[in-house]
Amino acid sequence: MNISVIIPVYNGEETLCRAIDSVLHQTVPVAEILLIDDGSTDCTAQVVEKYGEAIRYFHYENGGLPVARNRGINRAKFEWIAFLDADDEWLPHYIESHVKLHARDPEVKWSSCHCDRVSAINGSHWTMPIPHVLQEEIRRKGTVSFFEAHIRRLFGVPSGVVVQRSVYDEVGPYDPSMRTGQDRDMWGRIALRYPLISVCPEVCWRYYVEENSLSRRGRMFRDLQLKSVCRNMLSALDMGPSVVSQYRPYGKRLFLEYLMRLAARDCFINPDTIKDAKRLFPLTIREQCLLGIIRSLPKPIALRIVDRLRICS
Repeated sequence: MNISVIIPVYNGEETLCRAIDSVLHQTVPVAEILLIDDGSTDCTAQVVEKYGEAIRYFHYENGGLPVARNRGINRAKFEWIAFLDADDEWLPHYIESHVKLHARDPEVKWSSCHCDRVSAINGSHWTMPIPHVLQEEIRRKGTVSFFEAHIRRLFGVPSGVVVQRSVYDEVGPYDPSMRTGQDRDMWGRIALRYPLISVCPEVCWRYYVEENSLSRRGRMFRDLQLKSVCRNMLSALDMGPSVVSQYRPYGKRLFLEYLMRLAARDCFINPDTIKDAKRLFPLTIREQCLLGIIRSLPKPIALRIVDRLRICS
């Protein structure tokens, strides 16, 4: 596998060396490393200089993370694309693990490795356990349904995913209008066409989290994210019943969670977008009752309930 590694960065001087060094110290070398500087105003450029020709460095005016990812894909020269966020870190066997996954099943277009979450504040580690049913499926086949895995919170974070370049050419670029949720939108578009993803259950990289989910409270505008779910549902309807049966439970779960966040006063969604989504994902009486209960609770309690039920960040 010839892998282009793309590292988008914006003012990442404090963690960038850790990320780059983790790529350079892989047991299986990558084909190239691209550093996409999204308008940094700190010493990011000086940090990159010391690596010389080991890094292909590109500096642009700030356009946001989706634009930076698209620029990296357009600049990449090789068959496979791997993203690494500038504040994350690969373990030495990360690339080797992906290579083994695709050697086991060459027809699969993308793969994911499990991660160890690390607090950027105090350095504490924790790993989300893989549900037993998924462990068995991974052991037997090496692949799982992305939608099923995501519902069970085995999520795909960009720093842990490798995708064949032709897939991005097929599904299109990251949506530059989405400042948040652009990765979930991309994974949904890919999974509609390629629902199976190869998974390595071993911890192969470290995901650094600056704040926990309770302190990183929302007030986020989720309208574009919900519109993305609706667009993908419409695409599934065009693709046929088998695709619909795979996507609908996943899309419905996302929709319900956005509504729970709205009920907990944690986000904003355009009412017209909600109406469109309800036509695609009708709510049951039980789900309507759940939303009513969350809406009636004090906000701190409602937020805790939503966090226990969530699959979205």
